[in-house]
Amino acid sequence: MNPVASTLSRHQPAGAGFAEGELTQAHRLGLRPMPRQGYAEALADAERRFGADHVLYEFPDEHSQLTVGDLIELSADFASALRNAGLARGDSLAVWSPPSPLWPVAMLGAARIGARICGLNTRLRAGELAQVLGALQPRLVLAATGFFDIDSAGLLREALGPENAELLVTAPLGTRLGNLTAGERDLDVPAPHHDEVSLIQFTSGSTSTPKGVLITQSGSLAAAHYGAECLGIGPDDRMYSPLPFFHIGGTISTCLAAITSGCTMVIPRRFDAAAALQEIERGCTAFQGHGALWRMLLDAYRTAPRPLPSLRRGWASGDHGSLQEIQDTLGVSELVNMFGSSEAGTIACTVRTDPEPVRLGTLGHPTPGTRVRVLDPETDVPVAPGEIGELWLSGPMVMRGYLGSPPLGPEGLRTGDLVRFDGDVLRYAGRIDDRLKPGGENVSVAEVESFLRDDPLIEEAIVVGIPDRRLGEIPAAVVQLTREGADDQRAAITRIATRCRRELAGFKAPRTVQAVDTIPMLDSGKVDRRRVRQELIDRLDRSATETPG
Repeated sequence: MNPVASTLSRHQPAGAGFAEGELTQAHRLGLRPMPRQGYAEALADAERRFGADHVLYEFPDEHSQLTVGDLIELSADFASALRNAGLARGDSLAVWSPPSPLWPVAMLGAARIGARICGLNTRLRAGELAQVLGALQPRLVLAATGFFDIDSAGLLREALGPENAELLVTAPLGTRLGNLTAGERDLDVPAPHHDEVSLIQFTSGSTSTPKGVLITQSGSLAAAHYGAECLGIGPDDRMYSPLPFFHIGGTISTCLAAITSGCTMVIPRRFDAAAALQEIERGCTAFQGHGALWRMLLDAYRTAPRPLPSLRRGWASGDHGSLQEIQDTLGVSELVNMFGSSEAGTIACTVRTDPEPVRLGTLGHPTPGTRVRVLDPETDVPVAPGEIGELWLSGPMVMRGYLGSPPLGPEGLRTGDLVRFDGDVLRYAGRIDDRLKPGGENVSVAEVESFLRDDPLIEEAIVVGIPDRRLGEIPAAVVQLTREGADDQRAAITRIATRCRRELAGFKAPRTVQAVDTIPMLDSGKVDRRRVRQELIDRLDRSATETPG
């Protein structure tokens, strides 16, 4: 056995090991491998490596911290409280709360007794919550109270209905345990296997109805571990992490990554870019977030520039231009690109030692243990290296399946993402449902968007398909203009449209380009393409029916 694997395996439960090719890939990228383990083993390993007094989480809004020792003790108390409340292995606990000390305690506590935890999106209305809760069928619903002016208890009572009102338990925001009565510790239950489902994440619904993703303890820990390893964070780092816990970024890249890496996560209740800059100025070495969060941080920095000497690490997701802007403007010299999903964890990531064109301009290397296949989306036949095809994934990080649906088969997860893969790094080419076929021609939305974003008049661009009587559908674009472009919007749009006609094939060039002030976003930070498309169609319909007054 590899000596590193041998050393690490002495601390793992029987049967834990590595996926095929995992050690080779980890060593090639300079990453520390981690055999399969559960949350309890990961916490015990954190205590050995970092010490019981090491701070894993800081909550500036609560003026509180959680150390490794705190998490071990409080998660045991919480697990006992859940047992006394009637939860058993396989039951689900739903939690409505912004990021707070309650979250990691609840997540680790539920896992100790084999229960599953699901974060409820705090922006959903009662009808939307009812849909999620109906699919989840939780044994208990825990709601934090005191978050802005939201009546969380009333909202969830309405969502649950009177027949399920007894499932609701409330806890003041900032508490570590809630008002569950722990009583005597009762943890006389078999330890869950590391491959048991512990986490249910509902997808954001950017392209379909939200679905519950079933994620295992070892799969979520592997995603957290390798993401942190690619980023290079460790126990000397403080990372500002504003990602909500009802998304995979909060549960994995914040909560679990702190345990696997020892990095202290600085976690606000709600993201405020100016407050984030103040906290970073006080000594945060890293920041993580999707593109929208970085853009807000950039805007706040430009409004009130300040030295940020400690900020050097971070991950973002986006194209080369946007990542280059983050690196150059904020001085994040070790910025990496990370590609992931609820269904597959950390799919790929660049590493700090990559050449800049790779580090900022590709999706990165498949994470160790992840098996990548790129197939023709119509024939399911492998494409040649470097050719565009659909990404299929399998490995320890890939979900067990969707809630209420059959488990994934041996062929793995069909992602719907179009990529190029040369055997080393992945390059994004859009989504299958983002491909347009005007008159039978294939158009990659990602390709046209990348072309538009290279224009100095354009800050952001989104391309969608709109109906066309002759061709079926045609590409159309909505753009946010730079300050230069906004000074004379009509002239800017004319120049952009002319450039598209001159430099793109006719079937690729957007037939209409519309300037907008804002682009609709989902809570996850992804573009709400369905809303972009509908608003554009509505705008064009109004223009067609309006007559001069």
